[in-house]
Amino acid sequence: MARQSFSDAILQEPARFVKYAFDKNPNIKDFGDFDSAFREAFDSPLGNNAKIDSEDMIVLFESSECKSRMKDNVSAKEYDSLYGDGNEVDRYVVSKKKIETFTIQKTQKSRTIKGKSYMRTKPKLFTPAEMKFIKVRKQKGISKSEIIREYNLHYKDKPRTKSSIGTKYYRI
Repeated sequence: MARQSFSDAILQEPARFVKYAFDKNPNIKDFGDFDSAFREAFDSPLGNNAKIDSEDMIVLFESSECKSRMKDNVSAKEYDSLYGDGNEVDRYVVSKKKIETFTIQKTQKSRTIKGKSYMRTKPKLFTPAEMKFIKVRKQKGISKSEIIREYNLHYKDKPRTKSSIGTKYYRI
């Protein structure tokens, strides 16, 4: 007997898999919430073997079961922006953890594209060395913007956003 892949199971029983996500978080409002809840539901040794693909997530999010459950969680306007109100909604995989969503609105003269990008990952914690790097410079009176610039030059292999470093700067 041939083993069934996770993608095949999703295509055959999308309602069952959508239920896992909504059981984990019944207040899902967008694709990012859905993706997080689904991955959290499958965050077990057996679930890690499922090899959840981003394209599978798109299939589940666009399934009729997910759409019907989303209608209960969001307003009609939000629902239209999620699934398109007669407009074309296009989702495609950028990387393993990132999916781009574009709504193409058709106007009389041109097409405008309004894009949203979702990327949910576990936050990277600061190491003691990174915290000391920021703390020492803060104590020396170096400006936050200069610390951010120096940090990203020093830690080229692990760059961080301005917001991430700025938050740590104020919390130290």
